[in-house]
This record gives sequence, structure tokens and C-alpha cells, in this order.
Amino acid sequence: MNLHFPRTLAILIQLAALSLITGCATKQELPETAAKADTSMPDALDNTRWQVEMIYKNKAGATISTLQFDPDNRVSGNAGCNNFTGQFTRSGTAIDFGLLATTRKMCEPAVNGQERAYLEALDDVAGWRRVGSQLELVDAENSALISLRESQSK
Repeated sequence: MNLHFPRTLAILIQLAALSLITGCATKQELPETAAKADTSMPDALDNTRWQVEMIYKNKAGATISTLQFDPDNRVSGNAGCNNFTGQFTRSGTAIDFGLLATTRKMCEPAVNGQERAYLEALDDVAGWRRVGSQLELVDAENSALISLRESQSK
């Protein structure tokens, strides 16, 4: 009897489900108003560490969550308790985060709630805009999902 069969089958099922999810996911084009966002600094996102202030219009106060864009289309950060990393694509003000890999530490309930909301919001992001010194990540209807400020720590 092959003892590795159930584990192998479980991995294959997870991979099949993941490919179905990513194959079916599509991002909509941003409405015309998003095209008016400040893109005067094409590298405004690169090599900058951002600290989350609001998620779905709720203050992010349970813990510090961060986001950093790298020029090689990599994104990383801390969701509150766990670190994440992945890729993103950007064209003008449109942005799409690919699948994000996260660590799997146990978190306190309040931190876990903020982390879950943050990762869910990142999945819904379709664009970005600068509002003064703030960075807003927006959905397909150009509504702010996540508001961030430039972090002093690098």
C-alpha cells in the first residue's frame, strides 16, 4: 500500500483548484475617472515602503500592516502577523496583484481579522492613485479599498 497516495492526491486537488481559481479570475478595466489619478511620477510606487492606515474605510489599528513595491514587479509586506510576497503588474493607474504567498503564523484574533481584511482587499485591487502623500489602492469602480502612507522605516 502506498502511504504517500492520499497526500499526493490532496496536493493534486489543491493545484487543480488553484489553477481553476486563477484561470477564472479577471480584472475589469478602471472607469475613466481613474485615468485622472496622479501618475506624474512613474516610479512613485517603486522602492517605497507603505504603511496601511485604512482597510475598507476601517482604521487599521490592531497592528502595523505594510506594503512594498519593487521595480522588478515584486511586492512584499507584512499583513499584520504574517509576511507575504508575490508579483504585480501595472499599466498606468491599473494594478493587479498575482497570487500572494504568506507565512502561516497564528495571530491574535484582532490582528487576524485585520490581516484577513487586508489580504482580501489586496485581492480586489484594480488600480492606484496618489492623494497628497497618501497612496490609495482602489477597486474597479475607483472606490478606495486601502489607504496607505509612506513609512519612515525602510
